[in-house]
Amino acid sequence: MGGATWFLRVLFLALLVYLCACFLLSKVYKQKFDFLIFFFCILCASLGFVFHLSDFNIGGCGTALSVIAFLEIGRRLNSESLVRWMKRCSSLKLIGICFFMFAVLVLLGMYESVLLNENSYKCVITMILCGCVGWLLLYLLAYMICKTFLETRMILAYVGRNTIPILCLHFLSFKVISSIQVLIYKSDVCNIASFPVYLRTDLWWIADTIVGVILPLVLNEIHVKFKSVCLKAIKR
Repeated sequence: MGGATWFLRVLFLALLVYLCACFLLSKVYKQKFDFLIFFFCILCASLGFVFHLSDFNIGGCGTALSVIAFLEIGRRLNSESLVRWMKRCSSLKLIGICFFMFAVLVLLGMYESVLLNENSYKCVITMILCGCVGWLLLYLLAYMICKTFLETRMILAYVGRNTIPILCLHFLSFKVISSIQVLIYKSDVCNIASFPVYLRTDLWWIADTIVGVILPLVLNEIHVKFKSVCLKAIKR
């Protein structure tokens, strides 16, 4: 019920390996750093794929090696230049690009199936391509939403600042919806323990999404207020 906390472990391992490689290569081979770190990421991705084929992913080490390439892509991608490019584009053009990227993801989804928590995918190239296209699609959508609906900017920023509570508590929050489903359909109470949710049909996913975001935020606010009260009481 700890949510996707495996992601934090994998992110820590990937960052540790990547930063150590950047530090060593920048000190030893500073002039050829860009080429060597690029080669290092290819080597890590290849090794991660070997771990996938061997079904070896103890502690998320295989997944960490597979995703190190994303860190290098993020380093090379200048977000300020991307924002300037988006500002120059018309809304119609951005919408067209979003539809194109969505179509690319649908086509890739017909071939590729990525389960990073298990370090499971069919091809390193398509896995990285899915990640990059998916990230860019979400980035463009977030930009257009904030540009069109200014009120949502603060909401999205608030959710973004509190991703860890959502990450840790969204699976547990799904149990609220699963409990309601059990009551409505008068099914076995053991179905509440279904992972990650009991029913995936109809439009229940909308309820799961809403509760999976709002309930962790509410619980986090209660935790923050309670901690503040306790700290003030201790100082007295």
